Amino acid sequence: MLAERGKQIELALWSELIGRFVRLKVSESEVSVVLACGAEHIVLFFPKNSPESEILQTRLSSVRPGARVGLLRTDKAFHVRSIETAGDDRIERK
Repeated sequence: MLAERGKQIELALWSELIGRFVRLKVSESEVSVVLACGAEHIVLFFPKNSPESEILQTRLSSVRPGARVGLLRTDKAFHVRSIETAGDDRIERK
């Protein structure tokens, strides 16, 4: 497993994690994404060949650190949403 500092969580069905993008890391066996949520760093891990890791790699590969990102897991899919440029502090309306 990749060594990452921060709280490691699993995103449950019908939940969303919103934070500032810190980094995306790809190893031989897994992909991890780190988001800053307040003062805490949250780390999510996925097997490298999973649909989630493919979505993360595609959507986050060009995102600059500091951009606001929402990761949403539904019962049918995994989504990366709410991507805003770094320094954009607008309040998200739902």
